[in-house]
Amino acid sequence: MKNNLYVFFLFFITGLMSCSHHSGLYEHAEKIMSQHPDSVLTLLSTIQDVNDLSEKDRAMYYLLLTEAQNKTYVKPTSDSLITIAVEFFDKTEDWGRKAKAWYYRGRINQDLGDALHAQDYYLKALQDENQINDYILIGRIYSSIGMLYTYQNVYEKALPYQRKALDRFALMQDSVGISYVLRDIGRTFTALEKKDSAIAYYEQALLVCSSRNKPLVYGELASLYIDKGEYLKSYKYIQKVLSSPSKKVLLDPTYLTLGKLFHKTNQIDSAYFYLRLCTNSPIIKTRAGAFYYLAQLELEKKHWKNYAINQIQYEELRDSINLIKQTESIRKMESLYDYHQAESKFLKAKILLDKMEIRYLYVCLFGGVCLICVVIGVICVYFSMKRKRMKLCEQREKLFVLKKKREEDQIRLEHNEKMIQCLEKQLEESSMAYTEKEKELMALQKLKLEAENQTLKCVKTEKQLLIEKFCMSDIYYRFHLKEEWRPKEEDWKQLFKGIDDAYDNFTHRLMSVAPKLTMTELRVSCLIKANVPPVTIAMLIVTTPTNVSMIRKRLYDKIHSEKGSSEKFDKFIRDF
Repeated sequence: MKNNLYVFFLFFITGLMSCSHHSGLYEHAEKIMSQHPDSVLTLLSTIQDVNDLSEKDRAMYYLLLTEAQNKTYVKPTSDSLITIAVEFFDKTEDWGRKAKAWYYRGRINQDLGDALHAQDYYLKALQDENQINDYILIGRIYSSIGMLYTYQNVYEKALPYQRKALDRFALMQDSVGISYVLRDIGRTFTALEKKDSAIAYYEQALLVCSSRNKPLVYGELASLYIDKGEYLKSYKYIQKVLSSPSKKVLLDPTYLTLGKLFHKTNQIDSAYFYLRLCTNSPIIKTRAGAFYYLAQLELEKKHWKNYAINQIQYEELRDSINLIKQTESIRKMESLYDYHQAESKFLKAKILLDKMEIRYLYVCLFGGVCLICVVIGVICVYFSMKRKRMKLCEQREKLFVLKKKREEDQIRLEHNEKMIQCLEKQLEESSMAYTEKEKELMALQKLKLEAENQTLKCVKTEKQLLIEKFCMSDIYYRFHLKEEWRPKEEDWKQLFKGIDDAYDNFTHRLMSVAPKLTMTELRVSCLIKANVPPVTIAMLIVTTPTNVSMIRKRLYDKIHSEKGSSEKFDKFIRDF
């Protein structure tokens, strides 16, 4: 009656939410999931067309559906539905649902027998553990990883995860989770043959587990105490199992344990009774154990015929168990092989992708370096040309200033001569018109103007004399000879020095404007400055007149950074 009322209430809630967004329905489903997973399945069945839902609502639907089916022991056929939820939540920062989606994908794969993929998904569920506040979920994940390791008989690796699960359940005081993990740790220690530790954990599990689960723990404790030789304690726990309401399938292992106990304590008739009860057990291991101990009893009594019958039954069952184990081992190996094949393909694809990314990175890097080099080259050329233009402008300004000064000096010289003539005329014609002081002043002015003219003439004459000295020099004469003559290095040095003396360090000024001039280009420039004809220049540098013309054009381009003729270069050099 109570359950019917709950279902009615559930459909009433669903009706109220049908006109609103699905998020309210999902929130309600999450709240009742732990206690009523079957009701969640009923609630989800009210959603008509899942494909019409938004991506988030569809992911939530498949996550809740998978969780509810898992809790109600619905056997899965594939992990395709939970994968949709995983792909959505993995892109979000909803840490709890992301972990839960990965966890249930692991559970589905574990149920499908794919332990390795299940383990991988469980570990992915823990990748954001620090962001997750659901400690019970984390405890379940750790517990599931521990279970997978025990499934693969790797018990040493199972223990750390089981202990972490125990810590998480203890934080939330989850008695159900604590009892299951304590029992699992006890089983792990039993497999590791650490009986005292196993007993300690089993006894802790008894303190917190429900009465429904206690018979299983009692039975396992009874078996451990037999192995330790503590038969009274074993018998006490067996009696607790037998006094608990249990199904026959669960009683058969207890009868086997009781038969072993009576055999150990030499109560042969009781041992026979309980061992024979187990020979019809649906559990193959229980039947095999019963026939084994019956064979041992017959052997001790020397009943050879009965011993042979029981031993043959035991060996047949043992072979069947080994065949099952072998089949399971082969299945595990196939699963491992398939997993490694899938991993190998994934790694190959990842390596190929990484190589492509690295190649793309190298191409981008090379392109970037080339671009940077081009930019740096352009900047260097720009500043070099700018510096060259500035130096050329400075030289032109200096030349302009010198020309202007020369013109000013010439004008001043002519002006002074006119003034001197004027003063001489005044002194001759009007000797009575001026006083002695005025005459003396005019004479001094005349002397000053004559002295200034003399200075200007001396400067002009000095420069002219330097040029004339160079033009009269032996080196100038040798370079103007039209007969074949090959100047040596010393001859070129004398020519450079003579030109520098006559033309105010010509070579140094030229090199400051064009620092990358070759020796041949500098020699051609000096020969042009020395008024050597192009034909003679060709003979002196051992080339053709056409090549000399090309050198002059190239020099103009190099100095001015623009196209020009050989005549323009000659004019520039003569004015420089």
